[in-house]
Amino acid sequence: MSRHSTQVYPDRKPAQQLRPPSHTGSILVYPQMTSSMKTVLDNNTITFNGIHYIQTEGMAIGSHLGINYASTYIGSWEKKLFRGASRHPIAYLRFVDDVWGLWTHGAEALEEFFNVGN
Repeated sequence: MSRHSTQVYPDRKPAQQLRPPSHTGSILVYPQMTSSMKTVLDNNTITFNGIHYIQTEGMAIGSHLGINYASTYIGSWEKKLFRGASRHPIAYLRFVDDVWGLWTHGAEALEEFFNVGN
């Protein structure tokens, strides 16, 4: 037996009733998504010794948004880095925000590569 999501969750709008994305350059931005992300980022809470705190900087460890936020940020940074650098590593691997690479162009060229990234 198949049920439509509005039968199971009567207050939920079907997907086709959501507003379409707005275009900012080549990136699709859903107003609902950015609003939700802002809510999560503005309300990171932690408890220490029974006292509740709002985390005012960074992303809370264990947040479900954290990996998406980090991957989006680092992905954007990587595009700028590789477009702006004249030489690139012969191997470059990334997992979330951890990077591993092989560089064969010498120390001076590596310093230039770092300067583009920073």
